[in-house]
Amino acid sequence: MKDALKKPSLKSKVQKAKAKLASAYYGNPSKDMKIIAVTGMGGKGVVAHFIQEILRATDPRVGLVDTGGEKALTAGGLQRKLSKSWREGANYVVVMAAADAVKNQAFAGVPVHMVVMTDPLGNEVSQDTADEYAVVKTELFTPEPEYSVLNYDDPYFEFVAKYPTKKGSVAYGKDREADTWVSRSKAYKKGTEATLTQGNDSFDVATYVTGNEAAAYMAAAATAAALLGVEEDAIVDGIASFEPNFKP
Repeated sequence: MKDALKKPSLKSKVQKAKAKLASAYYGNPSKDMKIIAVTGMGGKGVVAHFIQEILRATDPRVGLVDTGGEKALTAGGLQRKLSKSWREGANYVVVMAAADAVKNQAFAGVPVHMVVMTDPLGNEVSQDTADEYAVVKTELFTPEPEYSVLNYDDPYFEFVAKYPTKKGSVAYGKDREADTWVSRSKAYKKGTEATLTQGNDSFDVATYVTGNEAAAYMAAAATAAALLGVEEDAIVDGIASFEPNFKP
């Protein structure tokens, strides 16, 4: 992969230094919470909300941070939002990790507990953009997260799967080889349902979210939740309870 191993630029080093200062200024809030970073070309908002609702089924103290918007979130902005979640007593914070925020080192020094990667890159994305995207996302793996949840159908799956985690990587997708296999899915005008298979266990999930990738988004959230020890009933209920009021 082109330029994947190039040395950090001076700008990147400065941004990382600013990120550490911002974390110290806000009292290093992330050290007392488990940060789940959801990233991808699309669907990160849906997956983040799914995970939040699933975790809420067992613990209401779950924060949510949206790093999207017209202006890329800075390290200071991220730390401010994390500090707010910490003051509210959050045990988990689900963060929508937009590419610009990651590229600008907003996550530098943040001990991400889990990285969840969403939909694969489409054919309409140029190769240069795809290469840059894949390299940028690896910033979330420094320091090493406990787990990563990867899309088995992503053309960059093998590349990202090489990045180390403390406890391992788990994959979801439409291929039977995935740890969470989308063995059946059906889309409706007002929602989507699917059957997910994990090992010898299969269960049905349903959501108000529509679109070709909705089943994969449910699988991503279900995989993340299972790694966190959430029971199957809470996964099903959490996914079903999310009512989208925004464009994925």
